[in-house]
Amino acid sequence: MIGVKGFISGASKVTITPDRSVFLAGLSNNRRSTGVHDDLWARCLALSDGEETLILVALDLIGLFLDQVNLIRGEAEKHGLNGKDIIVASTHQHSGPDTLGLWGPDPTTSGVDEDYMAYVRKRVLDAILEATGNMREAVLRFTSTKAPGGVARNSRNPGVLDPEISVLNVETPKGETIAVLINFALHPEVLWSDNTLITADFPNYLYATVEEELGGVALFFNGALGGMVTPDVEEHTFKESERIGRTLAEAALKALRGEAEKQSRDSGLTVKRETLSLPVENQKFKTLHSLGVIKRSIQNYEITTELYHVEVGDAEIITIPGEALPEIGLELKAKMTGSIKFLIGLTNDEIGYIIPEEEWSPGRYEESMSLGPRTGTLMMRKILEMLQDP
Repeated sequence: MIGVKGFISGASKVTITPDRSVFLAGLSNNRRSTGVHDDLWARCLALSDGEETLILVALDLIGLFLDQVNLIRGEAEKHGLNGKDIIVASTHQHSGPDTLGLWGPDPTTSGVDEDYMAYVRKRVLDAILEATGNMREAVLRFTSTKAPGGVARNSRNPGVLDPEISVLNVETPKGETIAVLINFALHPEVLWSDNTLITADFPNYLYATVEEELGGVALFFNGALGGMVTPDVEEHTFKESERIGRTLAEAALKALRGEAEKQSRDSGLTVKRETLSLPVENQKFKTLHSLGVIKRSIQNYEITTELYHVEVGDAEIITIPGEALPEIGLELKAKMTGSIKFLIGLTNDEIGYIIPEEEWSPGRYEESMSLGPRTGTLMMRKILEMLQDP
């Protein structure tokens, strides 16, 4: 385990569970919720070395467009925060509200509830203000391990998986847990289209397992889950959801318990942010945008999205704005030099599947939910430039 001192940190969690029936996202149209199995959350971790600040938010949602993230940032800036310090990622669970517009009553009608979106923005702001308001001296410890078998499989390209679970433990100098951040690539879709109960899916059980043992706030950030990296289950049940969530949490906890601490260089926090323009080549997305189903900024059939590269001591974080296939995630990790590597997907945006250009195959599902064949190449080029920039 690698430890880093000289930080202050705060954490928070607030519910974002809808109080009404909503269109559920991620599997099929016209699937309305009939109740709540477990709460959805906005979970926030704020870090600062006294010069740089990083505010990480994880949402139990299918995804948020950059436009929504920027509205949250604008409200945060009214409270004296720097919006560029804020990173908002979604777990991409498939039994929560449609926040993108793609799963309404029919394929050409948005399923977004605008009142709910306003509620989410307010609650995320609440979480950010609470976390930044309770910051205190902290020690950061990083570790990683491999997920055991029976957790994930790749239904598009069997055998191609990123098995790494990367873990950040934040605690006070006296050992009180502030937060535990777990990063792993896996669609939270144990529950299937026959389920109409709102649930965070397996992250619900991951949160509970970590917090039962260590306290503090548990956060889950997804990775390169495209292609389709799906839970390795025989039945789409809450029992299996619990098995997956607790298995991942216990692997992370075992890694935190089992390794001797190694003090890293105290190099603080470095945050780089870049914007990236991408062509919208998918005719389906163009049509849905023109119909008002997809409500995000698209100009001249191009979108602007964001990428972050963060260094915390010897650890390294890259964010990507959608669902990269594992091949892309593994290639990026091979280029990263940090001792512990975090690759966080669905961050500050949801642009769909990000597919290696050489693997592009028209007619497949992932291609139908991607901006186009050049997305992966353009994103990789920009990230590699960020990694090489001193």
